[in-house]
Amino acid sequence: MVGVVKLVNQETGVFIVEADDSFAVYETEDASDLEAGDVMEGDLLSPTCESVVNHSKDGEMDVYVRDIVTTLAAAEGLLYGE
Repeated sequence: MVGVVKLVNQETGVFIVEADDSFAVYETEDASDLEAGDVMEGDLLSPTCESVVNHSKDGEMDVYVRDIVTTLAAAEGLLYGE
């Protein structure tokens, strides 16, 4: 499955990927290379997803799935800890 990074919180390593009308909120150790608009591929909407490929940066990264939600507003709340 392919998705697009919508928002990144560089301080916490949390980022949001939109795929198939849903939003997955991930955490990674180092999000310094991530940018909104990056194209990601993997089992993006699975709660057990452990890694994703960033086609925009030609790299793979380990991730932890925080949540999968249906609205960007709900995902933003998780991004900023609201």
